[in-house]
Amino acid sequence: IAASSSGKRPVLPPRWPASGSQKQTSGVGAAGGGSCLRRMALDDSGRVRQPYLEFVDDDGDTVRWQLDGAQVNLFVNGQKCEDDCKNLEIIKTRGMYISDTGGGYFRHGEDIDEIEAERDALFELRDRRARGEEPSSP
Repeated sequence: IAASSSGKRPVLPPRWPASGSQKQTSGVGAAGGGSCLRRMALDDSGRVRQPYLEFVDDDGDTVRWQLDGAQVNLFVNGQKCEDDCKNLEIIKTRGMYISDTGGGYFRHGEDIDEIEAERDALFELRDRRARGEEPSSP
């Protein structure tokens, strides 16, 4: 990753189409609470059906990696931006994330360790489903 001309922030891959278009004013990521959520929809037997990792980035975009079957799809502001995401790199020292098609910065004060742990759990579940060790659907 190359440094920008100002030397303050590294140059990122292109942003997703909906970048910055919806600023969050309440709910997930709003002032007064953490913004990293892990939601698990359970089937009748209590098994995880559709987990996802969602947070609001420093531009106000709601970024969501969602496990659909045995693949992780990326949604930004509710629009699918990437099918079958293979990589989600988190660079803690820079407070940034990069996926296959874009990236951004975490908000100041975000618990990046928590997001990284949730990312690891999401991709591990994807791998278990791909190996047939975990059902993909209820």
